[in-house]
Amino acid sequence: MKRIARTLGLLVIGAVLFGSATPASAAVVNERSVSVGVSPNRIAVTPDGMQAWTLSGVELIGYTTGANLDLIASWPLPGTDYVSSNVAILPDGNRAIITDASGDQVNVLNLATGAVTNPAPLIGDDPKHLALSPDGSKVAIAYGGAEPLVSVFNTSDWSFVAGWGFGSELTSLAFSPDGRYFAAAANATSKVYVMDVSVASDYVVTISVPDTPSSIVYSSDGESIFVGSFVYSSIRKFEALTGMELLSLFTERTGYLAVSPDGTQLWASQPVAAQVGVYATSNLSIIEAIPFSGNASGIAFAQLGCQAWVAQQFGGANIVFDLDPCLSVPTSLPDTGVSPSVIGSSLAVSAGLLAAGAIALIVVRRRKIRDLP
Repeated sequence: MKRIARTLGLLVIGAVLFGSATPASAAVVNERSVSVGVSPNRIAVTPDGMQAWTLSGVELIGYTTGANLDLIASWPLPGTDYVSSNVAILPDGNRAIITDASGDQVNVLNLATGAVTNPAPLIGDDPKHLALSPDGSKVAIAYGGAEPLVSVFNTSDWSFVAGWGFGSELTSLAFSPDGRYFAAAANATSKVYVMDVSVASDYVVTISVPDTPSSIVYSSDGESIFVGSFVYSSIRKFEALTGMELLSLFTERTGYLAVSPDGTQLWASQPVAAQVGVYATSNLSIIEAIPFSGNASGIAFAQLGCQAWVAQQFGGANIVFDLDPCLSVPTSLPDTGVSPSVIGSSLAVSAGLLAAGAIALIVVRRRKIRDLP
């Protein structure tokens, strides 16, 4: 029994020391490309992960994801300049919302027919950036012009929800995973503003960013916001509802950010360094620097985290990275009132200890057999 206890004790110590694994590699096992017109800059994936649509020049171009990468359609768009525009796919998977700065309108495009309608009320001038809530029920649209502002609409009927004014033009928008909050970055003032969608009042918090913010994205648990700077070559992590800086990393110039579906990896377009940087969301340590020529821009994950799509702005293509293992959303656990991360850790440790106990018993049993006369 003493031997068993000692063996289990050593295994428990080993689990404590080595149970927290280092971040997995980017796991890029294959790299392909598809042609997407002129100057692709933004990518949106349908909710089922089976189609990827790219905003490129004055077109929206769609491909199937998965093994074949078949062209679905290339739909022309009204207007003349979509360089600073954005695209999102509605929950039905059949329609895309596209901001049209040159035409001062918001387009809704039918992905099956290419028909364009303009149901969104125009509240402001020069609509550029947009963010869709995770459930697709709301969309935040950032307007430039003389009076920069953000308007939030219900996507079911395009009714107005709330609006906020800003002192300078915004560069990026992002919704929290629960859809309650959204964040807006303003590079001219080096600020990130967080708003509560259900309370049309002042900002919940104003985060002063030491560097000029170019892109923002929420962590998968909604507790943190990642901010990338193209001007000052940094990525920072802030507590979402207090603005407290948690981590900072001085790295390559960062244009666009995306968090993997499983929440473990932060992918960053870093065109000046001709790479896509992959970082651990937990501590911003570098996992992999993927060589990428032709100015990496928009990033999106498809196939439930089994593919990463990156727009090659100066190459007229999307580069598709097949990932193995997939960066999929973890299987949901029953609600026990305990944090999912705690449950996951407990299950992992329990499984490890059970396995360790079994191994220890086998080892001791074999040793006893060898010790018998």
